[in-house]
Amino acid sequence: MKVVLEKVFPLAASPDSAWQLLQDIETVAGCMPGAKITECVDATHYKGTITVRLGPAKMSFKGDIEVLNLDAAARSLHLVGKGTDATGSSAASTGRRGNVRTDRQERSDHERQSRRARQPADGSCGGPDAQAVRGQLCGAAPGVPGAANGNRRFRERARIRRAASRRCPAFRVERSCAGVGCHARVAARDFFPQVRLSSGAAMVTDRMNDVVSLQQQLERRGFIAERSFAATLLLTMEMRRPLLLEGEAGVGKTEVAKALARLLDTRLIRLQCYEGLDAHSALYEWNYQHQLLAIKLLEKDERSILDKEQDIFSERYLLKRPLLEAITTTPAPVLLIDEIDRTDEAFEAYLLELLSDFQMSIPELGVIRATERPFVILTSNGTREISDALRRRCLYQYIDYPSFEKELLIVRTQIPEVPEKLARQMVEFVQSVRQMDLQKKPGLAETLDWVAALLRLGVSVIDTDGVEQIMDSLSALVKTREDQAGLTRPVVEKLVAAC
Repeated sequence: MKVVLEKVFPLAASPDSAWQLLQDIETVAGCMPGAKITECVDATHYKGTITVRLGPAKMSFKGDIEVLNLDAAARSLHLVGKGTDATGSSAASTGRRGNVRTDRQERSDHERQSRRARQPADGSCGGPDAQAVRGQLCGAAPGVPGAANGNRRFRERARIRRAASRRCPAFRVERSCAGVGCHARVAARDFFPQVRLSSGAAMVTDRMNDVVSLQQQLERRGFIAERSFAATLLLTMEMRRPLLLEGEAGVGKTEVAKALARLLDTRLIRLQCYEGLDAHSALYEWNYQHQLLAIKLLEKDERSILDKEQDIFSERYLLKRPLLEAITTTPAPVLLIDEIDRTDEAFEAYLLELLSDFQMSIPELGVIRATERPFVILTSNGTREISDALRRRCLYQYIDYPSFEKELLIVRTQIPEVPEKLARQMVEFVQSVRQMDLQKKPGLAETLDWVAALLRLGVSVIDTDGVEQIMDSLSALVKTREDQAGLTRPVVEKLVAAC
């Protein structure tokens, strides 16, 4: 989708002053709603970010800005910007042309145009760009443009200006220009972001297209996600809110973080939780051995005690554990806090500051704030209730055991060499085993292990003749003594017959 908009609005400043502003690329970029320059590479190349709104949709992009033309003689500017969003599924481009013109030039152009075509004049004024640029040149003082004299064309133009001034107040300063009164005007031609999916199809305001695109990209990276879960993951990436995943062990919660790291081509930092995990093991620790050695070396140092202390308690002697490493790493990593339900509520309290403000307090150093917000995934097997304070800081998704169709697709994706018929029989067998009264139902990991085990045992089809081989491979499917004892030969024969 492409939108082209041309604006012309008066400025209470001389042409030279207006052109001086127009040459300031960072100021011009700041006049674009949602845009910001973050780095100046050279005189014509910049890096920046921009937030785009299309109806109810909102997307954030980062990319490059290039100045294609900066003509001082014509007082004209042409720049373009291109970038992609965090997922890489969408791209945007924006172009901007601007030039400074005096009233004399406007009248001359208008007279030439009116001689070629006699039609009512058309014009526009206002919008956030007009207010921003005008504020840079003439402040917030309002006023009324003077009336234009002359033929009907100029009266029509005066009427348009008066109507525009009521929407966007501006005042006019007359100055002498070879005996003719004139004031500066800026004509801006804006090419609003052209947003498209990576496949090249035009994006509509309905963000479901992005959800489908994310599903496809995850599938290409070996992760199968339902539409609702893909939508939740898309919100997690765009809002940078932590995502809490709950479900039984083995349903693929940890794989979400791994797939997200592959999708974003970024680092995965994992904090494996356990009972008794304390803040120092998860946040940071001081390297006491090196500090003691430094104290010994500083005994003959003539600096003050305060200077020595600041040197000893510096980042040089700080051991970054997963949480501190995640907020100080660039580009933004994926932080996996795995099995958060194994910790106690005291540890959850340490996480609240990190998950709400993405900052960490270290008494010796002060507050460490995130360089870039990491993508945070928390998993829970439901062994204890997670506190409400932690839940409020997260998006939430429950992951259940997969349906037959989803599990079959996962098996075919992860183990493509398995025959189609055997894959269907294996998935039907596992789905039937999950219906039994077991202490630990087999998850996706067990399904994939069992499929690999049967292939290595040379099984090409599940039938009554291969019951012995299936009995030999159950160690990959059921993982407790009681559950293996419940899968007797008659039970297995019955399950095989149903496949």
